[in-house]
Amino acid sequence: MSYTFGQPVKGNLSITIDNTKSRKCQTRITRNITISGCTDVEETAAKLQIVDCNVYSLKVNAVVTEEGTGVEAMASTTTSIQRRLITFKTLYKDHYMKPNLPFTLKVRASRPDNTAGVGVPVELCAGGQCTNLTTGVDGLITAVLPNYQSVSVRMKALNSRVNMHSSEYYQTLSHYFSPSNSSLLIYAPEETLKCAEAGQSTSQHILPVLFSARDQPTAAITVQVVSRGSIQYTNTQDYQLPSGPLPISTEHLVEPLPPPLPGTVRGVINLTISLPNTASPIVKVSQFHPTAVSSGAR
Repeated sequence: MSYTFGQPVKGNLSITIDNTKSRKCQTRITRNITISGCTDVEETAAKLQIVDCNVYSLKVNAVVTEEGTGVEAMASTTTSIQRRLITFKTLYKDHYMKPNLPFTLKVRASRPDNTAGVGVPVELCAGGQCTNLTTGVDGLITAVLPNYQSVSVRMKALNSRVNMHSSEYYQTLSHYFSPSNSSLLIYAPEETLKCAEAGQSTSQHILPVLFSARDQPTAAITVQVVSRGSIQYTNTQDYQLPSGPLPISTEHLVEPLPPPLPGTVRGVINLTISLPNTASPIVKVSQFHPTAVSSGAR
C-alpha cells in the first residue's frame, strides 16, 4: 500500500478471511500485521477447511490504520476456489478428417493461474483406440489421428485429486468426403513466415502439401493466396504425385498409420508460393485440383 506520491504507508493491517460456510464448517481467521507498504498474507487451506468442507469461495476484508493519524482505509473482495486442476484449450486442428491422410490436433493444458500444465499425464481416445501421453514443457499435446472413421477426440488428465473436478476435453471431427479418396492437406508451418528482404517486393516460401490420389500420377494444382480481402497471388502448375512417407512424428500417432487404401497412393509435394509485401499480417492459402481441395491460414 502506497501514498499517491509513491511513499509506502506505515501502520497496522487487520485482515479477515472467511470461508463463507456455516455451522461446524464456518471458519473466520483474523490477523493483525504491522506494515510498511505492500505485504503478502498467506493462510493454509487446512485452516480454512477448503477440502474438508468443500469450500468454493473466500471473502476477505482488510482495514489499514495509518500510523500516527489513525486514518483508516478499508477494502473487501471475494475470490473463487478453483476445483479443476487442468483446463484444455485447442490451439490448432485440421479443418477436416480426410481419407487416407492423418488429422492433427494441438491442445494446451493450463493450470488455474494460466501457466503451462507441464508433465501432466493424459489419456487420449479416438477411433476406438486409447493411448497415454504426457504434456511437454510448454503444456502442449500434439495428437495425430490416422483413422478416418474417428468421429471425436476425448482426453482426460490422470492427475485428479480428492475433491477436485475431472479435467476433460472433447472435440468432434468433421469429415471430408471424396468418392475417389483423393484429397490435399496443407502441412502448415508453425513459425511465422519471414517477410521479403529489403529491396524485394515478394518472399518465396516452400509449402508442404500431403496428398492422396487414385490413378493419377500427375495433377495440375492451383495455389491462391488471399489477404486483406483480395487475391494476392495465384499460380497453376503440374506436379508429380509420387508415393512416399508423410512428414509426421510417429510419437504423436494415437495408433499406427495404416497403409494407403487399395488403388491409392499418398505422399507429400512441396509447393513454391510467392507472398507480396501486401499479404500480411494474415494470409489464407488455398490449393485445389479437380478432385481435391485444401486450405489453411497462417
